[in-house]
Amino acid sequence: MPGPLRNTRHEAFAQELFKGTAEGRSQGASYSAAGYTQNSNAAAADASRLLKASRHIISRVQELQQQTARKKKVTVESVVDTARAIAEKNEQASAMVQATSVKAKVCGLFVEKTEVGKPGDFLAGVQSMADLAERLLLDANPDAIITDEMRQQVLLEFERHSAAIDAIAKNRVNKAPC
Repeated sequence: MPGPLRNTRHEAFAQELFKGTAEGRSQGASYSAAGYTQNSNAAAADASRLLKASRHIISRVQELQQQTARKKKVTVESVVDTARAIAEKNEQASAMVQATSVKAKVCGLFVEKTEVGKPGDFLAGVQSMADLAERLLLDANPDAIITDEMRQQVLLEFERHSAAIDAIAKNRVNKAPC
């Protein structure tokens, strides 16, 4: 594992983000807790901007989550087993399952994705379906070397999904029995 970040402020931010996940703290609050600005609006914007530009901070948070999961021997299986056992014993099963889900999230087993950037940023510069296919491929793997064959495969998937959505909209799909 790479360990602490060389930039001490970035490391402090990564540590606060890691702790903040367990405490339900926002990125902006974690940014402030790491010693950056105390202005909550500026902190939220600056935290988002820093995370977008400095992927190594996110990698460090994921590393800390993995270390915690290993240290606590948390696995998907152990989380599911705990949820089942609690659900069977306790009449407040939904609250117990929720607590277990939070534990799994804190340990990095569940990853929440949030949009980075302004609305519409993703489609900026997209003029054709081929451009959209390329954007999706690069979003999935920024280091990918996109070929025409890859673009064509994505376009075929678009067509397949569009046909399925059209069938659903026209109520022509086989419905599962209730």
